[in-house]
Amino acid sequence: MTTPENGYRVCGYKHCPTPEDPIEGQGRFRYHPGICEVGARQLKQTEYNQQYYNSLSASDRTARRQSYRFFTRNGLTRQQLRAAGFEEIFDTWPASRTAQQERAEEEFQKARAAVAVGDRTSAIMRAGILQHLPIDASSAPRIDTRCAEIFIDAGEIGDPFYTLPLFERNQEWIERSWAAQRDYVDLVLNIYRRPNRYKISTYGHPRRSSYISNAMDWVTGAISIARWRCRREPRAILNILLHRGYLWQLRLIAFDSNEPENAQMLWEQMLLLAEEIDSAPTWIETLREGLGYCIIRGKFDDAQRCLEKALPWFSKLPPTSIARLSLCRPLIELFHAIGDKEKLEQKFTEYLDLCHAHPIAFHLNQANQLSLKCERGPLDLQIPGSSVCTNAALHLIYLEPELSKM
Repeated sequence: MTTPENGYRVCGYKHCPTPEDPIEGQGRFRYHPGICEVGARQLKQTEYNQQYYNSLSASDRTARRQSYRFFTRNGLTRQQLRAAGFEEIFDTWPASRTAQQERAEEEFQKARAAVAVGDRTSAIMRAGILQHLPIDASSAPRIDTRCAEIFIDAGEIGDPFYTLPLFERNQEWIERSWAAQRDYVDLVLNIYRRPNRYKISTYGHPRRSSYISNAMDWVTGAISIARWRCRREPRAILNILLHRGYLWQLRLIAFDSNEPENAQMLWEQMLLLAEEIDSAPTWIETLREGLGYCIIRGKFDDAQRCLEKALPWFSKLPPTSIARLSLCRPLIELFHAIGDKEKLEQKFTEYLDLCHAHPIAFHLNQANQLSLKCERGPLDLQIPGSSVCTNAALHLIYLEPELSKM
């Protein structure tokens, strides 16, 4: 549009404070410089954002909104990360590696394997070696974060509840580091560490219910991140992330909240995802939770069918694997419920051997409670202020081929 007096264009910004003033520049510019130019740009960006938002499905809109709220609430937005001193890094671990990177990959896998079998000393030693390897600067943040994961999974020495603040500080650093690197798959996986640690550290504590509620918030946030930020990842990875989230929701709702009737939908979603993923670690975790879920609901026939399906998968675990601790408990409860004393004693002996191999206060307390429930009397167990291996419920997911990378 031009003015009849001098042929100069009229400002195209609809909120222009001085629309009667012509634009200098013989028609080359559409807006007054300054406030009109900036305002028009912001208006155009708003319109574009609205068009993009309208193009999303209802589930994507919900995941996007929940993900943004979660990031803001927990200091994971770009502005908050920069304010906390985290620089944005876009480098990823390369598929074709140098000799140094191959050495780092080897040490990382050995450290993670040590955590999986509960060898805390070896895990810390391997992580220390990894941390001091000569490596290029672009890969250093990723290696530092991986080492922090190993250290936190190896656990802290001391009372589980009173070491919880130390865990939370280290965990927060890891989460912010992955967010700064925009590695949302590893961010989601690491968030799932929180509910496991909250369950272990608050066992028998008066504030347990508040920590369990907090754990549910973290799991819900992780699922929203997976649905939105990881939606373009390979389908297999997205399914694993969602399966892990539903697993923790089922565990927190059905077992800690005493609301098994609200867990049926989660159980069905877990089964659908397990069938699609179809891997040993996923089936082990699914059927383990299924056993406990059926026992809590008193469906012992369903539990036995679940057990028959689960045993071939359970046999794939190493005999000393710390994951066997969480597998033994539902089996003991099932054999007690159906009155199979021979299998009960056999499984309880295996459970105690694992407890002694991994002297974690939470599991020793659980063993004592289980012994009383099965009318075997109190156990003569020495409850130490020992290390808390937070990876007990995590290391199976790292056996997934898609997630075993550095």
